[in-house]
Amino acid sequence: MRLRFFDRLSIRQTLLLTAALAGVLGVVAGALGGAGDVGAGLAALAVGALGAGAWVLGIERALARAFEELSQLARRAGHDADYTLRSEAARRDAIGRLGADLNDMLERIERRDLMLAAEVSARTRELEDLNAQLHHQAFHDTLTGLPNRALFDDRLEQAVAYSRRHQRRIAVMFLDLDNFKTINDTLGHAAGDELLMLVAERICQVLREVDTVSRFGGDEFTILLLELSPDDYAEHIARRLIDNFEHPFFIQNKPVTITTSIGITIFPDDVPEGGMTNTLDLLKRNADAAMYTAKDAGKNTYQFFEEHMNRAAQEHLSMQLELRRALQENELHVYYQPVVDLRQGRTIGLEALVRWRHPEKGELLPGAFIPFAEKFGLIAQIDQWVLAAVCRQWRDWQAQLPPGFWVAVNLSAASLKNHGLVDEIAEVLYSHGVPASAIVIELTESQLMENARDVLGLLQGLRELGLRLSIDDFGTGYSSLAYLRQFHVDALKIDRSFVHDLGSHDAAAIVSTIVAMARNLKLRVIAEGVETPAQLEVLRGLACDCIQGFLYAAPLPPAAVPAQLHAVLVPPGDAAPDPGAPPLTP
Repeated sequence: MRLRFFDRLSIRQTLLLTAALAGVLGVVAGALGGAGDVGAGLAALAVGALGAGAWVLGIERALARAFEELSQLARRAGHDADYTLRSEAARRDAIGRLGADLNDMLERIERRDLMLAAEVSARTRELEDLNAQLHHQAFHDTLTGLPNRALFDDRLEQAVAYSRRHQRRIAVMFLDLDNFKTINDTLGHAAGDELLMLVAERICQVLREVDTVSRFGGDEFTILLLELSPDDYAEHIARRLIDNFEHPFFIQNKPVTITTSIGITIFPDDVPEGGMTNTLDLLKRNADAAMYTAKDAGKNTYQFFEEHMNRAAQEHLSMQLELRRALQENELHVYYQPVVDLRQGRTIGLEALVRWRHPEKGELLPGAFIPFAEKFGLIAQIDQWVLAAVCRQWRDWQAQLPPGFWVAVNLSAASLKNHGLVDEIAEVLYSHGVPASAIVIELTESQLMENARDVLGLLQGLRELGLRLSIDDFGTGYSSLAYLRQFHVDALKIDRSFVHDLGSHDAAAIVSTIVAMARNLKLRVIAEGVETPAQLEVLRGLACDCIQGFLYAAPLPPAAVPAQLHAVLVPPGDAAPDPGAPPLTP
């Protein structure tokens, strides 16, 4: 009876075969770990470990055939990367176990490849989704989801090219929300963002699918209208937009009403014959200029572009650049107009008034550039410059100033929205060695009433700093008496329009009422714009405390101020017989 093959092997031969089989499994296991080429490893396993081992050990033919089958299976799996192959040998000896182990290895490799394929597929989908997301973000506004400036420019370029080829007319519209900043500051940025999203939806409802609306930035939207049919289609859309904005938007469950101003330009009508090299920029400038014209016309309207608008837009841009240069080159300077106490007849304070010494246009008064500074966002910077200039001048005058002398400085609405204003003013005063009691902050009535609740905290901070407060242009707004008491101001300045009309019964009655109210509130009253002796006499009779105007002193350069400090400008009198009104002094 033939002995089983393994029974006939010597101990040395058994160890050699065992080592060969271990090497086979080691190679396959190494392939599973990613070390080297799996196919090459299996081929080497079959030919090297098994084939060579069988030859060395003199394995009998049947056993060699079994090894050869495994060798071919391993070679095919490695060459074709087909790990679905399996050994069909149903042996129970070491060869069978080797086949089972090889099947197990191939199955594990197959599972690994399936997992890798699934992982690669998932990562590919993620990359594709990320690429689509990045592409969308690159060309769309993150808040509203509308096309952004880049995508709008691309579509405008295509529309212009199409219009030129087919002699079609297109329209570009610039839409800007009126007084959006007030809503944003009052209700908060979250409410402002919600409003912008609702505005975007409402604009889209008016347009056709072929048209494009984009958020150009901030509260400004641009619209591209293709194929203007009928010819008045752009005007029709503008009217519908204006009408739609009459309905309130509900923000945080509260109705909010906002209007819009729209500028419209038509291509090719508004492009010079032959065109400019950069037609896209020209069309956007045209629409922007028309939009600002609509705002200047009172807002809540639309305006088609006309050639003169570009000239105005260029002038505005030039003014902005010149104002920035003026701040950098110290072209601004301060004049001072005396405020005269009627009881003493002497100057008790000054109002600081900024001037611009323009290198080409000469001396410019505030009315010629302050509105532009407000429009271009430079007014707060000018406020800071004026305060610093006043503090430097006060320090130079300090030895000549009478006790309790003060200088009034105007603050803009933009400065009132600066949460760090109190600290900034304190720093300027400290760095120049100026006591806070030497400065009076003047705020207009309209500024205070626009954001009365928000301003109260700021006013308290200014008073705690030691500054005194005055309401300028009083009588032109709609002050609530309740708020007036909460503001804790020191003085009211009667607007010059009432002083100018003092000859009329109505104006005199208003001034008399203001003076009486101020008396009851223990406030001083200053009448500004006093230009005639008749106005002075009426104000004396109404018991006004102080006057300011060209009758006795125009705004003066700093060098001319010391001569006015101790001069008697107005004959002393009993214009303010009620001693209950405190002087505007510490």
